[in-house]
Amino acid sequence: MLTINLLPQEYKKKLNQKIILSVIKNIVGLVFAAVIFIAIILLLAKTVSINNFNNAVEQAALLTKEYGGFNQQIRRINEQITTARQIQKNYIIWSDSFKKIIPLVPNEISLTYLSVSEPGKAVSMRGMALTRDSLLRLKSNLEGSGLFTKVEIPISYFLSRQNINFELSLATKNDAFK
Repeated sequence: MLTINLLPQEYKKKLNQKIILSVIKNIVGLVFAAVIFIAIILLLAKTVSINNFNNAVEQAALLTKEYGGFNQQIRRINEQITTARQIQKNYIIWSDSFKKIIPLVPNEISLTYLSVSEPGKAVSMRGMALTRDSLLRLKSNLEGSGLFTKVEIPISYFLSRQNINFELSLATKNDAFK
């Protein structure tokens, strides 16, 4: 096959330039269209994301309003439980303290007052001993119990032989009533 070239060289050059320009123009147009298409998709995605975020914030605000009171009540109840645990931890069974002291008191002595301050601190008692011997037995029982650090009864209580009114304050050992 034989090709005939009737076009002048300069015209061919211009024609090739027009073809190349047309191809470049089409490629740039396609790239531009693709960029616009991607930009539209990104804008739509951004709008959807913003709407989802706003919905989540709105739901969180509703939950906070709805359950905020419950959270405060739960916090208050937890504080009360903590306080109750602390009280129970430090609770002293006072009847056990009295159970340890009462058997030490002879039958001839009637107590009118018995006080146990925080265990490990002090015991106070007031009463009346029918005889001097019963008061001495009380002293002996208190000393022998091992609950008290020192048992001292004033000598003035021993001047009377009968119906002796007495008042004692006794220091206890640290772990005597625990």
